Amino acid sequence: METSDTENKGFQISVRSLLLTLSAIPLFFILAFSLSFISTEYRSLNHLNVLIHSTDLSYQISEYVHEMQKERGATGGFVGSKGEEFQSILSDQREATDKERDILNKTIELYPIEELNDELLRNYNDAFAAYQKLEDHRAKVDTLDVSDQESIQFYTDHNAKMYNFVSLLTTLSEDTELNTIMSAYINFVEGKEKAGVERALMTNIFAIGHFRDDAFVDFNFLVHSQKTYDEIFHRYANSEQHALYEQVSSSDVFLEVERMREVAFKNGLPSSGKSNSLDVDSEYWFKTITAKINLLHDVELELASDLSDRAQTLQEEKEGGLMLSIIATLIAIFSMIALSFAFAHLLSKPIIELTSMINKISLGGLDSSPGKSNIKEIKSLINSINRILVSLKLAMQRTGIAQQDAGIDKQDQTPPLPPSV
Repeated sequence: METSDTENKGFQISVRSLLLTLSAIPLFFILAFSLSFISTEYRSLNHLNVLIHSTDLSYQISEYVHEMQKERGATGGFVGSKGEEFQSILSDQREATDKERDILNKTIELYPIEELNDELLRNYNDAFAAYQKLEDHRAKVDTLDVSDQESIQFYTDHNAKMYNFVSLLTTLSEDTELNTIMSAYINFVEGKEKAGVERALMTNIFAIGHFRDDAFVDFNFLVHSQKTYDEIFHRYANSEQHALYEQVSSSDVFLEVERMREVAFKNGLPSSGKSNSLDVDSEYWFKTITAKINLLHDVELELASDLSDRAQTLQEEKEGGLMLSIIATLIAIFSMIALSFAFAHLLSKPIIELTSMINKISLGGLDSSPGKSNIKEIKSLINSINRILVSLKLAMQRTGIAQQDAGIDKQDQTPPLPPSV
């Protein structure tokens, strides 16, 4: 029983379309994987941009806190002398602090605060909440409406919150070298901050002329804590940073600060439990240790510069990697598409030719000759058809039947076009 045309009309697809469809499956997975990788790299690059903004902010915070440290020292001398000394020094220093404060405000405006995690945002808000209270504290200092300790402690607490925020910025980095530089930087600025507290405390004490209450204990702690932070700094510092610190610390002002420290230690806590008179001029102490801290600030800025340089290098590497990933992805996709069409054409072309030739043979074109193919299976099929043609011609010669007698090879019959393969 013959099968009707209607029954033969099921789902049909050409070899070319089938190959392209099959090629689309791995192409889809390549595209999905590439987009996922590029997306991850882009987020990492965005993370680095935040880190670079953070190093810029850290640098400006260092500049601002450096001036706040000097203002703290001048404030300690002003309050310790009951307003009789340090008037002009304090006034000039406040102007210098305000200048750095204005620059810091502009830096904050450009900082992507919305990119901070909860802990960083909390510490950021905490640091800059104290930042807003500076004018109120200055007003109390001007009227001597604060104790010696309170006049200094405000700055110490404020600076500690600023540096705490800066130290937490290390959590933004996953680069070992950058984290090492950051560790050296944080420990160095912590030691420098303790030197600033020592400046303020001893300016106040030298202005009074003797140690008050537990000030000697505080002084002793500050000196030894600076040594501890210096030791930790040297563990993380590279050779260039070591060399810079050794160069700076060989200055005469370091030796002069040590000399005045020895005076304080010698007369600070005699056996009677009362402090002897400290024969050190408070303004001379302030200027000398300020010169020392300014040299330390030079090292601090160099460390901040190293941080910024490393962050910039990481950004450039990440941008290059991202661009390379995009280019590689595009090459892979277009190569896959080109190969898919090439292979589809390579496979479908001989099949189309074979289909056309078989149609001709069915109409009596026994002289048709199939083409050639480098595809093993199609080549085998061509050989088989050639053998069939030879066998058919031999059989017709033996029986003596001509093509016309067999009802084939009629001139008025045109072989139908082969279906799309």
